[in-house]
Amino acid sequence: MTPLELLHRNKNEVGLTLIEVVIYLAIMAVFISSAFLLVSRSLENAERTRIKTETSANVEFVARKIEWAMNGAETVNFPAANSFSTQFSINKFDSSSNPIVFALSGDKITLSKSGGTAINLTNDNVRVGKFLAEHFSTAENPSTLKITLSLENKSGGRLSGIASTTLKMFFVVE
Repeated sequence: MTPLELLHRNKNEVGLTLIEVVIYLAIMAVFISSAFLLVSRSLENAERTRIKTETSANVEFVARKIEWAMNGAETVNFPAANSFSTQFSINKFDSSSNPIVFALSGDKITLSKSGGTAINLTNDNVRVGKFLAEHFSTAENPSTLKITLSLENKSGGRLSGIASTTLKMFFVVE
């Protein structure tokens, strides 16, 4: 085979040069890294949404339990009139659950009825930033209980502190 035939044969062969392979690999790397970033951001946004939903659900659950307790409340046992505390105790009309006590215990809010064991109302994924019961009372006005509740997520890293909710509730006890 002459050199001219060998040169002619190489031109007719189908294949890629090294430069073409490198260019194609670079283009594929750009597409793959873009897809990875898109998936990563989507997963992070899903986690943010889950954390915010869970924090809101915890606040909603505690608020509904407090509303249940305050519906038909007869007396505020604690805190004393014109004072505040991180717990409150009430008695309801004709209830076998008396006293009903809500308290801040560590980073959780607890509920106990009839002097029984306290149960957690918040889960391990949130912490209580603030739980304060203020009891206002004068001779002319009925007792008013102001409850301030603030919860935030416990997630670490970049997602720490992305979800927090504060709620203020007022109840008149006549």
